[in-house]
Amino acid sequence: MSMPQTIIKCLDYDWEILCEKPPALSVENAKEIRDIANKKNKKIRVALNRSSYSVTGFVKKELEKIDGKRMIFAQDQEDPERALSMGKPKEVVERWMYANSIHILDYFGIFARGNFKIIKTSGSLDFNKPCFIESHIEFNSGDLGIYHAFWNEPGPWAITVHLPDIRFELRPL
Repeated sequence: MSMPQTIIKCLDYDWEILCEKPPALSVENAKEIRDIANKKNKKIRVALNRSSYSVTGFVKKELEKIDGKRMIFAQDQEDPERALSMGKPKEVVERWMYANSIHILDYFGIFARGNFKIIKTSGSLDFNKPCFIESHIEFNSGDLGIYHAFWNEPGPWAITVHLPDIRFELRPL
């Protein structure tokens, strides 16, 4: 049974549902699952482990003490060939931007305030060759986000939160 089918079946029970990301292989399928859950008045939580990092909690707590516009810069790097070599299913790797980049994109929801107001994206995804995608995100709070994705290229992820007098940076060691 696939993840989406399992989640839908679990919605028939009085359970808290926590699933691994991605809950589906497409945004459309994820929205279908969400709509079914909403009709049944159920919530589905998706495990986004970086949001549980102690450093993420530390930065979030520090940000609560500071006024001022925030600029969140997210640098992502994805390597589908490496994912395939590690045994990830091809149908997941073909949607790797959706399946794995969610960890980085989740930081906008953690550190930026408000809702998305405007999103402008440039570049395009090519599964088979190196490419670059950039998005500028404006939040209704005035916070700004910039997302850079390096596709089929080396380089670790990083999150930087800039404020007028301080900067926080998260990245793997």
